[in-house]
Amino acid sequence: MIERLANSITDFLIREQGVSEKMKEWYVYTFVRMLENIISIGSLLILGIILGKFIQTVLFLIFFVSLRQRTGGFHFEQYWHCYVGSMLIYLAVVVIESVMISNTKIWYVILVIAIIIVFAMGTVNHPNINFSHEELRASRRLARYILTIEVIIIGAFMGVKLPNTYIWYMSAGVILCAILLALARVGKQELLLDEGRTGKNDG
Repeated sequence: MIERLANSITDFLIREQGVSEKMKEWYVYTFVRMLENIISIGSLLILGIILGKFIQTVLFLIFFVSLRQRTGGFHFEQYWHCYVGSMLIYLAVVVIESVMISNTKIWYVILVIAIIIVFAMGTVNHPNINFSHEELRASRRLARYILTIEVIIIGAFMGVKLPNTYIWYMSAGVILCAILLALARVGKQELLLDEGRTGKNDG
């Protein structure tokens, strides 16, 4: 259904806006990704409203999406798997919230381990992305920069005694990125540059 809608939008643009037919595949792919993101994020926000966790959900999404865009990580092959997985992961974050807030030492240890994993790995070079050496270095550098900002924000909010419920959802965004990075490596969803081409400009 999503791909059909993306095709319809692209056909409209080609017909009405003079978009090049040669670019159709790229436009369809772009619209598919946009629609998938809108559906996933919209569903999570609706769940947040239903569960009375809207602000927390917004914080979780900001921290997770900002970092995930640069780190990459484990991916399901089909969108509906990703969609269901996202909903279940979010519900798990909600369910274990009270446990983590009641056991802050465990929470902080997990967060520190997650920070180390993300900082050490930076970015997973997924085969569908296939970064060159230069692109991979730049992505890892940016991922670490974003991580540093998020850690500073979390630390600052801890310092001003922001309610733990908000800090937990920020932390969960970082922790989830670390888990997905580790799963990508364990699940061999990482393209090592010596397994393929070493750069997009290589002859």
